[in-house]
Amino acid sequence: MFLAYQLALKKTWKAFMLNRELLGKLDTLGDLSYQPEYLNRKNTNLDRIINKYKIDSLVFRGRAIAEIAALAEAENVRLTELPVKDAYLKSDKYLIQRLNFEGDYYSLLRFIQKIHAQRNVGVIRCLSLKKLPPTASQRLSLEVFLQILL
Repeated sequence: MFLAYQLALKKTWKAFMLNRELLGKLDTLGDLSYQPEYLNRKNTNLDRIINKYKIDSLVFRGRAIAEIAALAEAENVRLTELPVKDAYLKSDKYLIQRLNFEGDYYSLLRFIQKIHAQRNVGVIRCLSLKKLPPTASQRLSLEVFLQILL
């Protein structure tokens, strides 16, 4: 009788464990949100979009600088320096570009207003006006940091 009891208990325990395992698989298969093929397709499509956007952000940077240079020329402001990308201005969320200009006070103010009104060049994050060493003309230096959301 003891032997029959042991065999019955072992078979019942194995059946219970098999039932638990099959119920766990059924839960993952029955869940409509868990579809590995769909998730793989979705991830590859998102990766393609992100890669295309990164390429477009580089083109966008070139176009924005060209538009700013045209605005500067129209206002008698000279683009003096376009520094290479600085390590401190690197961010995953933003593209920050530093530009240096030179001109008289009123031309620089009109130029700042035009940049602020322009839609596709980014947002002015910071700017500073500095007086250049004394010369015959009263020229100022303008340092502008433009921010573009990535």
